Amino acid sequence: MFAKRKLSRQRRLIQQKFWLRLMVGMLLMNLVLGCQSLAENEASPAQSNQSQVYQEQVETVQVSTDVVVHMYFGLTEKNGSAISEKRWLEFEKNTLAQRLIGFTVFDSKGYYQGQQERSKVVVFVTTKDKLETVTNVCDIYRVEFNQQSVMVTVSALQHWLFVEGD
Repeated sequence: MFAKRKLSRQRRLIQQKFWLRLMVGMLLMNLVLGCQSLAENEASPAQSNQSQVYQEQVETVQVSTDVVVHMYFGLTEKNGSAISEKRWLEFEKNTLAQRLIGFTVFDSKGYYQGQQERSKVVVFVTTKDKLETVTNVCDIYRVEFNQQSVMVTVSALQHWLFVEGD
């Protein structure tokens, strides 16, 4: 029974990952197509210059050896008590900001073992050789906030760049 439930949970996670990747891919495709259609339209000199800068940056994109990491932090302790925003912000400042060069945090709502739970999703780009930092951050969180686990996904990153102005 436990193995069957675990397999079912794994299937759900695989399906969720598939749909997430599909949505991100579609979003990126729309973004790229939108940028192309903007560049094809007549634009003011300032817009034209910005489009040209963007196009030059896109042309210099290299295939990346980096990965994108998503960490999912539940905000309910094992005993059912909620983790306050203040405690989360202390963890964010004292642990995440001290160990990661840059990251983005999203408020989210998820389900764990059939129970709805508030959560935080932390997303960042790193190299494969620095993934030990992810394990360390998750271990700190699990101990400090009495968590059974922290879900982490690591995906290959094809391309990335910072779009900058003049």
